[in-house]
Amino acid sequence: MDLKGRSFLKLLDYTPEEILYLVDLAAELKDKKKKGILTKEMHQGKNIVLIFEKTSTRTRCSFEVAAHDLGMEVTYLDPSGSQIGKKESIADTARVLGRMFDGIEYRGYEQTIVEDLAKYAGVPVWNGLTNEFHPTQMLADVLTIKEKLGRIKGVKLTYMGDARYNMGNSLMVVCAKLGIHFTACTTKSYFPDEALVAQCREIAAKSGVCILAVTPHANQTGIEGVEDGYVNYDSEQLLELFYRLEQEIRKEHIPVSLVRGMEIMSIGPLNEKIKERKLIPLHESRYYLIEVPFDMAPDGIRRRLMEFPAMGKIPVLAHPERYFCVQDSPELLYEFREMGAVLQMNKGSVFGRFGKEAERTAQYLLENRLAGCAASDAHRANYRTPDMRPIREFLSEWYGESYAELLLKVNPRRILENRPVLYEPSPERRRKRRWFV
Repeated sequence: MDLKGRSFLKLLDYTPEEILYLVDLAAELKDKKKKGILTKEMHQGKNIVLIFEKTSTRTRCSFEVAAHDLGMEVTYLDPSGSQIGKKESIADTARVLGRMFDGIEYRGYEQTIVEDLAKYAGVPVWNGLTNEFHPTQMLADVLTIKEKLGRIKGVKLTYMGDARYNMGNSLMVVCAKLGIHFTACTTKSYFPDEALVAQCREIAAKSGVCILAVTPHANQTGIEGVEDGYVNYDSEQLLELFYRLEQEIRKEHIPVSLVRGMEIMSIGPLNEKIKERKLIPLHESRYYLIEVPFDMAPDGIRRRLMEFPAMGKIPVLAHPERYFCVQDSPELLYEFREMGAVLQMNKGSVFGRFGKEAERTAQYLLENRLAGCAASDAHRANYRTPDMRPIREFLSEWYGESYAELLLKVNPRRILENRPVLYEPSPERRRKRRWFV
């Protein structure tokens, strides 16, 4: 992740992924220092200035030691050592210091001061505390939570005291961003600003996932010692693992409900395996999540989709934007949907994780309102994660809040409730291949 040149003024400016990246980077650098691994080469030759209108022992020492560890030289300006905001305007100060230094840290009063420094300096500016926010402290706090508890999301944090200013505000923001339960224990007169509370509620509401469909791959075909690729996939062992995961989630008070399913690699006949419960649907519904080999021809996909109506079942076609024939002829998506398939788009495809062709085809799905739902295709906690905030923000911005709700909330719930999915009206159908020109 590239954050080069970015100022760090408040956490509202940063995505959850960017915040966690900074926390992980801090953990990595801390570990290297403990092991005696020098990191001075990282920023050797750089110079930064620390502007402290409010003095602080710990903040100053933290910044200075960190800077020296990374190879930077530091200049410290206390209230008596500069004319900031007195004989020199903030804008002039920023312009001058920006020509001398590679970065500026500010600790002082109004948030507008650090915002103006960042506006005029031309170099990164870091907020070491203002009246309103204290983002650098939040990185330290989240790192401590992770080190001591081994997790971040689902942690319950209570702040006791005056919650109207920097610490109360920043803790509330970082909790909303990272899925931490936040409580301010104080009198009503010391509550955070209501507008900020509302903003944090919105962030928390969009943070994502309340129901998680656990869909292990049913694709053991070809594995040595396994005669039938689907035998025992709905085994007692798998069921036990699901229940253990469910227990751990409840134990950690993570506000997520689990439902069962599987992502079925559709090779060979499925009828008997479905009847024998070797292959299971999504949450005991009529909907089966299926995928096909990426290089399968259109006729092969057609034959596969035709099996389901005869059984009274509905196929949810996983990530069709990644299939080569669909990338070559995206109008196939109209045909597959008309055959009764629900087209499930991966969030990663939208952001180019699976290549430009998959990205373009995902855009085709969205522009023509062909997608029935969007999914995380989560594989692990730190790669292809279940976090749906980025895709929600993208869909809301580019395709409207109602369409985001339809793909991320309404239709997934209707699938789990065994109800028909809904679609927005499609725009006028485009000629084949014209979209790629």
